[in-house]
Amino acid sequence: MPGEPAVARAYVAARDHWGRRKPSDLAQAIKLFESVIRREPNFAPAHAGLTEAWLIIREYGNVDEPTAYRQARRHAEDALRLDPNLPSAHRALGFIDYWWNGNTPSALARFQEALSLDERDGQTHFWYANLLADLGDDEAAQREYDKARLLLPGYLTIEVEQACSHWQAGRDEQALKELTALARRAPDDATIHNCLAWAHISRGDIIGFARALSTRAKLRNEPALLRLSASLNAAVQHNPQTAVRVLITESRREIATGARKLRETPAFYASAMGDREDLVQLMTEASDLGERWYSAPVRRRIAQRWRGDREIQQLLMSLSSTSVKEGRT
Repeated sequence: MPGEPAVARAYVAARDHWGRRKPSDLAQAIKLFESVIRREPNFAPAHAGLTEAWLIIREYGNVDEPTAYRQARRHAEDALRLDPNLPSAHRALGFIDYWWNGNTPSALARFQEALSLDERDGQTHFWYANLLADLGDDEAAQREYDKARLLLPGYLTIEVEQACSHWQAGRDEQALKELTALARRAPDDATIHNCLAWAHISRGDIIGFARALSTRAKLRNEPALLRLSASLNAAVQHNPQTAVRVLITESRREIATGARKLRETPAFYASAMGDREDLVQLMTEASDLGERWYSAPVRRRIAQRWRGDREIQQLLMSLSSTSVKEGRT
């Protein structure tokens, strides 16, 4: 804790605001962490807290991913410079390495280092579980989720991500049931509706996807997301079978501006809706550019959807991330 009582109170308040996850709370958390750093610049946990506030506000608030990840990395590196043994700094860098940089071996090493420094840190177990679920290691992911829930009892966010992990593992009905129940309990949680959107579109339900996206956009009040939702709703009303192209067009815009790095997500959308033409085009572009797709649930579902299609299977093989195997040995 900071030595000065007023600064310590600001730090505790910042952590409370961060934990609430609402856009206004996250903005306030950033301000409070910054105030703590101004008054005690060598207090490493405040730098790590500011890092995690930037990481979370990109999901719940009106901040684009390049900005959020850039700010997060800068503050995480400051935290680690001040305290090389700070677990929260290592896990934050692991989060950035995996979800933004696509560097699986580095991300795994960061999380394992964080756990070696503090085995009883529930947040580290939680974020590590998310990584493992995306890599397709469901058994290990469920163990980490359970550890996180024991260390952080009643933490809704962990329940949400564990419910989403059932979709990642192919337990679609269980995921939909749990996420729908969670949406009734916490209707203002944007992440629940993001998970529901993925669960719906993976079943070819673009209408359900559009409904979940609309709710998420309203909760985040993010202009670009609101515009996308409005465009998708109009396209669904016109022709649900071709509405997926609205999502693909938006993803291409994000790639052009640097807000998205991979074509993996729009390819998944195209695959789920049976749009072979756009799927092959996206996969061909990605292969030519040397992209590596590391999300096991996405790759598996594309492979299953187009089981007898030799061209798509070959493209998928060329895009499969070798770094996942390297990172797990």
